[in-house]
Amino acid sequence: MQRNSLFRKSVRLCLLLASCITVWSSSQWNSSVIEHSKSYNHPFDDTFASTLEGVCNTFSLKYSDMDIRLEDWKGFSDNVESGWIPLKIGIQTLDEKVKRAPLFFYIPGAFSNLDDKQNRQWMHSMTQQGYHTVVFPNPWGTDFISRKSKSPIGYVTTEAQIIYDAMRYVYQKAQINNMLSGPVRVAGVSYGGFLSTMVAALDAEHPDPIINHDATAIAPPYDMGITMDHLDAALNDMRDDFAEIGFASKAWKFARFCRLKDESQMKPKHYQDAKGLVAYSGFHDTLVDSVILYDELRNVNAIPDRDKGKKSDKFKAWRKDFTYNQYFDNYAPGARELMKKQVGKLMHWVNRTKAGNGAKIRLMTADDDFLNVVGAFEKQAKHMILVRDGGHYGYRGDEWYFKFLELAFTDKQRIYFDKLYANQPVSLSSTVSLNYVRRLTNPEDFMSPDFRFW
Repeated sequence: MQRNSLFRKSVRLCLLLASCITVWSSSQWNSSVIEHSKSYNHPFDDTFASTLEGVCNTFSLKYSDMDIRLEDWKGFSDNVESGWIPLKIGIQTLDEKVKRAPLFFYIPGAFSNLDDKQNRQWMHSMTQQGYHTVVFPNPWGTDFISRKSKSPIGYVTTEAQIIYDAMRYVYQKAQINNMLSGPVRVAGVSYGGFLSTMVAALDAEHPDPIINHDATAIAPPYDMGITMDHLDAALNDMRDDFAEIGFASKAWKFARFCRLKDESQMKPKHYQDAKGLVAYSGFHDTLVDSVILYDELRNVNAIPDRDKGKKSDKFKAWRKDFTYNQYFDNYAPGARELMKKQVGKLMHWVNRTKAGNGAKIRLMTADDDFLNVVGAFEKQAKHMILVRDGGHYGYRGDEWYFKFLELAFTDKQRIYFDKLYANQPVSLSSTVSLNYVRRLTNPEDFMSPDFRFW
């Protein structure tokens, strides 16, 4: 992907001078994280290839195989018709008794459900670092939609409030059960990262805040309205070649790409495949699944021959042409208008958090994330981590990334306390999660019922 902006040129100059590798000194991140970020090695320059690389390296550990006490909890909110959303918590124990520990909330990217690999990976990584860890379903995922938010999908303010309500309930329950000691943190990826800044702002403005350390947004959209337009642009570009591609053909294209080592091996077909697979497998198939459920639960019945599915030509035509803006047109025009305002902009929530003297906000993303315009984070670059050519969360299966998580979320004070006063294990490391990442290179890997893009 060729980009000639002034920002890009300044990054190249920075690289030539060997002074920063698109990472600037920042008071928001500790020095160990900053230094480690300079070592990021990107195999692909193309934004879609970088994104797809993250799919090739997949986290495979199931909840049932994790050596941690796991429980299904409910997070209550008045903004949900059912009254609650499902949560999963990993609980720290010592001699089979609940141990007092820091609390970590994780909000995954769009369409992620509780059992999907993004939540499983963060659950494992953060429990390995000693946190009671709570994972959420994303508001665009079917787990969340099934609980019937009182607003349509995409109303960011309602979705953030539901999650924040659930967080406060979990926090209070953990306090009552004497589970907490140390930091309370929240982090999220993609739209989940955007939501993490929103709940941090809500918390800062609450008379009794609970997030006492930081809120971390990884690969967040800078402007939700622009992000939706970018997703539709990718869908429109690739519709003719990918909208109706067969299951086996798609699996073969995944496998063919994942056998590549770096950009030098890429041919025109690989660039085409990367963009098409990211657009349709990553952001269209999941959108369609969620809207089908929403259409049914809400009795909107706007999808032709919904019950017949792919057996119907009308349904297939609807599915082929369906976009994010069509969703908003048909189901939630007010939500799109809301996204176009200040509440749809990441820095609005960062600034509200700062104004309320709330949690420290930490931002991390790649300079070529296609969800954002090039140079979107230029003004914030000195206060965040900006890696080169990582696409949209394409680094998530790298050894570098697991070390990044370890350095970013290690609670050294807690480790020292446990070692000196509590006689408890102190070898806390999220890099052990790397042992459960495997490279997918066979078509059969992508045809498995367990395969998920995100």
